[in-house]
Amino acid sequence: KRVITPENIDLWVSVCANVIRHYNDYFANGYAYGIEYIEIWNHDPCADRGEWVAEFELYRRVASTLKLIDSSVNVGGLAFDKFDDATREFIRFCKKTRAPLDFVTLSSFGGDPLAVVNEINDTYAYLKNVGFDSTEVILGEWCYIDPDAVVKNDVGDLLPSLSEEKVAAKRTIFNSQASIKGASYAAAVMLELDLHSSASSACFFDAQPMISPFTSICDRFGVPQKPFYSFKAYGELYRAGQRVLCESEQIAGHAHTGIYADAAISKNGECYVMIASHGGCGVVDIRLDAIPDNLFTADVYMIDGVKDLALGDSVPISGQKKRFVLNLSEYAVVLIKLY
Repeated sequence: KRVITPENIDLWVSVCANVIRHYNDYFANGYAYGIEYIEIWNHDPCADRGEWVAEFELYRRVASTLKLIDSSVNVGGLAFDKFDDATREFIRFCKKTRAPLDFVTLSSFGGDPLAVVNEINDTYAYLKNVGFDSTEVILGEWCYIDPDAVVKNDVGDLLPSLSEEKVAAKRTIFNSQASIKGASYAAAVMLELDLHSSASSACFFDAQPMISPFTSICDRFGVPQKPFYSFKAYGELYRAGQRVLCESEQIAGHAHTGIYADAAISKNGECYVMIASHGGCGVVDIRLDAIPDNLFTADVYMIDGVKDLALGDSVPISGQKKRFVLNLSEYAVVLIKLY
């Protein structure tokens, strides 16, 4: 077990309330940061059904107290690592006891982008079914974990350990996350979250050098790693603002499984297409059937084992030529700028 509910719940509730008052309401020479979302507790995946009762009751008491202090603050939890019986029971508990539940948080540490979205959507659907029509689903933590990197290792036990074996496991986790495999996973998850999930927000874990083995945005010296460039590419798509219809389908003779894509257009008419290949080795046929006639060139920026969002080809797309083919490796990210 890694999470143990406190013996003195009254004291714990009081401490939580005063901490929030300190940061939001000037209490004890405090501040007014305007914190809007407060996640309560971390569900212990090793806990049995009998222990869930203590977790859920602790949540109810803290959440109810915080709502009394400030009814506008959003409270939720419990940082479930998946949508399972514990998640369902918690949601039913909150409904039965009328405990406030403004959001449910999930954590996802894995290697399948579709599984991340499915967990979110299943949770959201269950909330609606139970009667929580306005409750959000938040992906509180997510990152790539290669299953082979954590064999015989409990990820949670890696954080404080300095043993030679655990340090080696940390290094393996970081190397896999910081690789093009981790970068393509990050890109695929962002694209899937944007297109197909019911999550109201998602937080990548994490971007703090020297804090944990999960800091794959950069190394301990602040040097950008492969996933940094996936976020940079997605940033271009995000800033463009207006989503454009983008569909992917399997074509006979062309690999498709593991290909993720999205597109957007900016106010000044620049269009971006982002593609992630995560386990999708093969040929990708790009069809730009609906783009405006005033776009003439497609600049293709690549993230792979060698390139870090580097410009590769500039493909003319004038006239009738609004289609071209990309040869992608099994793990790669592409940003296409049309102008």
